[in-house]
Amino acid sequence: VVDGTLTNVTGTPLAYLADTKRTIWSIVAQDEWQFANDWSLTAGIRYDDYSDFGGTVNPRAALVWDINEQLTSKLLYGRAFRAPSFAEQGTQNNPVVLGNKSLDPETINTYEWAFDYRPISSLRTAVNIYYYQIHNLITQELNTSGSSLYQYQNSGNQNGFGSEFEWNWQLSEQWSVLGNYAWQHATNEDTNKRVPGVPEHHIYAALQWHFMPNWQIQPQINWIAGRERAADDTKPLLGDYETFDVTLRGKKLFGHLNITASLHNAFDTRYYEPVASLTEHYPMPGRSFYLEAALNF
Repeated sequence: VVDGTLTNVTGTPLAYLADTKRTIWSIVAQDEWQFANDWSLTAGIRYDDYSDFGGTVNPRAALVWDINEQLTSKLLYGRAFRAPSFAEQGTQNNPVVLGNKSLDPETINTYEWAFDYRPISSLRTAVNIYYYQIHNLITQELNTSGSSLYQYQNSGNQNGFGSEFEWNWQLSEQWSVLGNYAWQHATNEDTNKRVPGVPEHHIYAALQWHFMPNWQIQPQINWIAGRERAADDTKPLLGDYETFDVTLRGKKLFGHLNITASLHNAFDTRYYEPVASLTEHYPMPGRSFYLEAALNF
């Protein structure tokens, strides 16, 4: 008889996630070579070993050219990974999704060309272009055998490219303006279609006012646009949205007290994030207020 009583199944075969553990060790090597007055190369490599799925090798390199006192150029390469979580490996007795102990880690290779330009001491600008490849994406796929609807699988690859532009302008001792614009195009390599839910455009802008010796207030705006919906997704289209936040900070008050008060989504914008396993998009928080205080000695 189902009467709503909760039963503790911890440590029994009925648990959704059994007790588990993993042992991790790693080794890192890195070196920097200044082979000319205005050229330098930093290269490194890292090896991680996981007791449950094995080892992974991840190199990275950065070539830096100081073109002049105002302009710097960088060529960057990096490889990274994401280990399968315990839930992705070991979920059991769940009618919705089943874990998979044979999962490999997700891996990503990134390539970036960046410029940092400071035409005057109070203004910093930066622009970059990038390309990335993700392999062995861990996703929930239909389970053709067993009692669960889905199972975690390494089911595909993804690539993307884009560009970012950012600025930080110190207008005076009290005022500064900063922000960035990001554009990206992410594609599923198996379907050659855009990855659903990934925004094509993102704009962030903020104004900082330092008033009195220890106080700062910062209004800021975020704008998100251009999110695609999966071809088989019957949920409503994901609309563009913008949110407005205000943050007030007090630092070293009475010598030891830091205070932060934040108003998020001040105009109570209704917006949603995609969730493939739900019948509706996930609603994000409306207007909310946060207060944080810390004492430092």
